[in-house]
Amino acid sequence: MDQRSRRRGEGRASGRRQLARALRTGAWLALLGFTSPARARAGTSPAESPSLAAVSRALPLLQQSAMTWFTKRSCISCHHQSLGALTVALARERGVAVDEALAKALDERVAASLPAAREDVLLGDAGINAQVGLSWKLLGLAASGYAADLHTDARVRFLAAQQHQDGSWRSGSRRPPLEDSDLAATAVAVRVLQLAAPPGRAEEFAERVARARRWLVAATPRDGEELALRLFGLAWSGAAPTLVEAASRELAQAQRSDGGFAQLPTRASDAYATGQALLALNQAGGMAIEDPAWQRGAAYLRSTQLPDGSWHVATRRFGEGLAPFDSGFPHDDDQFISYAASAYATSALLLEQRPGRSPLWSTITPLPRAATTVVEPPLPPLVEAILAGDAAAIDRALAAEPADASLAAAGRAGLTPLMAALPDAALVARLLQAGAPIEARAQNGRTATWLAAAQDGALESLRLLLRAGADARAADGRGATPLHAAALSGDVRKTELLLAHGAAIDAVDAEGCTPLVFAGFQGDVAMVEWLIDHGATPNATVATGESALLLATQDGRDKVALLLLAKGANVAARDAEGRTALHWAARVDRGDSRLLERLLAAGADLHAKANDGATPLSIARASGHLHHVAALRAAGARE
Repeated sequence: MDQRSRRRGEGRASGRRQLARALRTGAWLALLGFTSPARARAGTSPAESPSLAAVSRALPLLQQSAMTWFTKRSCISCHHQSLGALTVALARERGVAVDEALAKALDERVAASLPAAREDVLLGDAGINAQVGLSWKLLGLAASGYAADLHTDARVRFLAAQQHQDGSWRSGSRRPPLEDSDLAATAVAVRVLQLAAPPGRAEEFAERVARARRWLVAATPRDGEELALRLFGLAWSGAAPTLVEAASRELAQAQRSDGGFAQLPTRASDAYATGQALLALNQAGGMAIEDPAWQRGAAYLRSTQLPDGSWHVATRRFGEGLAPFDSGFPHDDDQFISYAASAYATSALLLEQRPGRSPLWSTITPLPRAATTVVEPPLPPLVEAILAGDAAAIDRALAAEPADASLAAAGRAGLTPLMAALPDAALVARLLQAGAPIEARAQNGRTATWLAAAQDGALESLRLLLRAGADARAADGRGATPLHAAALSGDVRKTELLLAHGAAIDAVDAEGCTPLVFAGFQGDVAMVEWLIDHGATPNATVATGESALLLATQDGRDKVALLLLAKGANVAARDAEGRTALHWAARVDRGDSRLLERLLAAGADLHAKANDGATPLSIARASGHLHHVAALRAAGARE
């Protein structure tokens, strides 16, 4: 992202200054009306407190590595920046010293990324896996004292529009564990919507949170990340206490005999899962830190910390992604997950310094709002009025002569008034009647129709646009059509509308992906089934040669893969490297071997060799997935 410097002008609202001051002085709890427990005993030394000693070793490394990140990359990370900011804020709250100069520099560097990308976010270009990334970024900013403003409004507006039809948010990439879970994506999105809702949308956002809560209640967690984040999500979304208690018990029962927790049933305890679990059990589940189970977890963390202050956790990432680089954190290819693990572990141990709930992790109190003194770049007055929900300003702009100029005015990236109005069908109808251009394109090639197909809550706006003659096939700059966007949203009603207006069910984007492949990326079984039942090809392949089945298997989307098999997908299909779905099932570890076993039952070739001679068995063995090795050998695989 563009990291141009951003001035925090003297005109910031007093509420923001008060919150920032409170964060830096440890007065957060008092500011929000909480009675904070007694401060840590004055003069406590690391020698007297093992957990404080561990924290004191970890914090300097966490802070310095977060800054080093910016010397190598311009992007904002969930682990180095967001989890790091939450850890620093928690330390400050608990009376533990941090490097305030470095913390301020980090906060300003992250905040500087907001203004320039505002319009891009509103047009749907919000970065890789923005449903997860933006949520964590905003949580990190909130922890650092950043108040809600027009820049956060744009991002929260985007997040709201990405809510899936079933109430969840979907993780758009599979980078375990931090970006690998729809449960986690839903939990953090819910918290952001509650902390930073734009003005005038409280009722809508309350309904969105209720939808998400219903989804979280019904969801079944399958790994440590999902057990912990579901517990957080239930607490944040206001689920019944009995449901929160049940989720807390379920997480507590996953504790191992060594006191730690594991990311997957097939893996050993580690600091990532343990720190995360202890934080969730105490802050969301109400488990006291004096509880013997919690203390066993804390002892596990203290015993596994390395002398340099870090905790080492092996990466589970495979395939393409951000190439490792030296961020100043140890552990080479494992440094990103190890940083996240160290942040979670440090946060958990910080809870012992001043027991009690933290607003950072347990309280839903909306952020104070700040006047945005600099908006870069500016948007046309009618667009700004629509985004702000300023009815009087909208009336003035539409009454001005010539009205056509206001209706056609767009931002530097092409955001038009019609595009900005999509959540409000009545306003869309008014703009269309006034002559708003229907087929205007943003720089990314997206039309109002494309954006309406992508956004949750814009069904009626899509209907109005199509009735007015909008092109249902108009692809964006990457070749994705409105039907691709609707498939991602999970709203079957949109796909029905688009097909009725001439959309092509097997249209391909620049990478050869069909709407069915898009739905598969989301793990959306219902949408995949609907598309196949209405003529989509189950054996669709992308430009690189992978079939929908191969892609679902690579992503660990078991249910999608099984549905594709049932609908006639070719179990023997191979990618460019000669790997079948069975090869990929042996490579991916989701904690069990169910998908691998189902592929075998569907006729997968147990001894198929990839171009490099690898078999499913050799891949499972090289990956260290002993449960897959056992399943393959039980089916007859031999060396």
